[in-house]
Amino acid sequence: MDVSDVAAGPRFSDPLLILRTAMAGGGMVLGRSMLVRDHLQSGRLVAPFPDWVKPILSSYYVVSTSGKAKLERVTVFREWLLETARREAAGEPIAGIGALRG
Repeated sequence: MDVSDVAAGPRFSDPLLILRTAMAGGGMVLGRSMLVRDHLQSGRLVAPFPDWVKPILSSYYVVSTSGKAKLERVTVFREWLLETARREAAGEPIAGIGALRG
């Protein structure tokens, strides 16, 4: 295989579409651990290089207006999001992840 073969392949910007393509036999993909963990554990996907994990050094920001930030539902969501991120970073199971099953 030549490097130009890889560069000529399909490109996707939607991470769920990327995973569906891989599960349909569309080739190898890069995926975030949070999105692929359930698929790896169930055997729907395999990690051909299990010792190679690349940390992503990017950040996400949750933003809103100052008025909305004081709403109870925003506070509840923020606490859920922080707890989910903490659990994901610790490698713990996360409820609700795995929307691609089936």
